[in-house]
Amino acid sequence: MSETPPGGPVDNFAYDTATASVPAIIEDSTNAYIYGPGNTPIEQVPLSSLASSTPVIDFIASDPTGMREISSFQMASGAPVLLGYEMCSYTTYGTQSCSSSGTTPPSTPIGYEDGYTDPSGLVYLINRYYDASLRQFISVDPAYSQTHQLYGYANENPVNGSDPSGLITCPSWVPGCGVVTDIQNGVSATGKEVAHLAIDAVTDPFYLLYWGSFEGAAKLDKFGCSLGEAGCVVAHILSLAFVQGEVVGIGVDAGGDWLKKSVLGLDYPCGTHDEGLPNQWLLGSQAGPKLSQWFGWNWKVTFPGIRPSGSFDFQW
Repeated sequence: MSETPPGGPVDNFAYDTATASVPAIIEDSTNAYIYGPGNTPIEQVPLSSLASSTPVIDFIASDPTGMREISSFQMASGAPVLLGYEMCSYTTYGTQSCSSSGTTPPSTPIGYEDGYTDPSGLVYLINRYYDASLRQFISVDPAYSQTHQLYGYANENPVNGSDPSGLITCPSWVPGCGVVTDIQNGVSATGKEVAHLAIDAVTDPFYLLYWGSFEGAAKLDKFGCSLGEAGCVVAHILSLAFVQGEVVGIGVDAGGDWLKKSVLGLDYPCGTHDEGLPNQWLLGSQAGPKLSQWFGWNWKVTFPGIRPSGSFDFQW
């Protein structure tokens, strides 16, 4: 790929798309880059020094979201000579602060999230540019229909997640985060959909258990209270039988929502995106409209459960 800065020459870039879970830059118009375990940059070699008998190599030690140090050495005969170093730290959302020392301190465009930082200060995260000063991407998420976030970065929680490709949220605690990345960024869209359906196959019956218990307790209380104060007390006691179903059902359903958000990258803020909202399709947002179109079944309800605000419906 190439880029033409305003009023400047064309810059060429080469990326490794074969061996890295997230494409990694291996050369631009100024440097070549070498990576170590975990696809982490460890060396930067200025192209202008390659023909010299004493080439310069910059060694990089970094934490993608916390600290980066680059030390520049000239490979002279005998022992390498330290030319200088630069140390940069990053805030949670990627604001950079650097200090340097030496006769010829180095610098590197590889910065926050191991992304390539343009002269403009924007970080190139493969599919979208990220602006650390705004704490968000500058273009719309192409998977907005699933994530429900237009420009948000890492579900607004970069302490526990990251987004090195600009398309996903990769939980920082997940071993082999690149595998999760491949699922979330659409490389394995079929696998992602299968996983989504598998989670729903397990959690949907438990949601129905919760919903049935919720409605049963509500109707029993309503009937009992219609008979007077004594009936209301008796109904309240009898509705205890429904409480266990509500607790177990909503607990398993919430666990499934958490998996869909944290592993599959679907943005379900607290509960699902349809719980607590009026006029939702009874048979789902995909099957519901089709059945309405084919058979006139305009079945819409307000699902009880965990609402986007964090509150939840519980009847006793």
